[in-house]
Amino acid sequence: MKSPSLLLLFAVLFFPGELLAVEKCVGADGKISYVDVCPAGTTRAPAKTDEQLVPRTGSGTTVIKPEIKPIPEASPGAPITVKPIPPPPPPPPPPTPPPAAVLAEVPGDVQLAYYDIEATDQASLLAALNARGATQGQASWKLSYQYVPKRGMRECAVGTVSTKLELGMTLPRWTPPSGTPAELVGRWERFLKALVAHQNARLDNARALERSLGPALAAVPPAADCAALDAAVKERYAALEEQTQAKAQEPVAEIVFE
Repeated sequence: MKSPSLLLLFAVLFFPGELLAVEKCVGADGKISYVDVCPAGTTRAPAKTDEQLVPRTGSGTTVIKPEIKPIPEASPGAPITVKPIPPPPPPPPPPTPPPAAVLAEVPGDVQLAYYDIEATDQASLLAALNARGATQGQASWKLSYQYVPKRGMRECAVGTVSTKLELGMTLPRWTPPSGTPAELVGRWERFLKALVAHQNARLDNARALERSLGPALAAVPPAADCAALDAAVKERYAALEEQTQAKAQEPVAEIVFE
């Protein structure tokens, strides 16, 4: 009778697949047997094919390298085609700036204000100006003064006099639409210059009043007290202001846009 060891060696040599299904069993008397399933009263010995002894192959990362095809070399003497790169598109043209308003130049001591005129041609421009009547241009002024009274034993006299003159002018402002003839714009500019000169002549009267006010008030005679002196100073100023206003009302040639 063949021994179990010889049978096991025979099985390993000729039946390696079936050997994986045989279990090693140890009996109570220490005898070892190899069967498909260990019978009762025996102990199954661990085998090298057990799952806990043989680690499973982990699911690793498979790297697939792309297939790189070599660039075929041009045959000697073959023509080489060069495809030029098209130039970039030209930049868009800059936006057309909006039409600018035609403004007048005034002296530096004048505060300027405008009223807008809506017109597209000569006829609508004349209509807008005529709608304003005599107020196509306006000039205004305000003169204020201060003086320091000199108190004596029995009288009060005018001391140092200071003045402040504020000048203003209101003029039309027109923004010619695109395509307006240059000749019409030129006539409008000449009209504005004449209008500014006309209104500035009225303001010259206020400038002359300011220059003369200091000496005129200083020439007021001393009064018995400062209250009487202040009344005399106000009376002198009112007379000078009335004269200036009368000059401003004198008729002058009317400025007309033609």
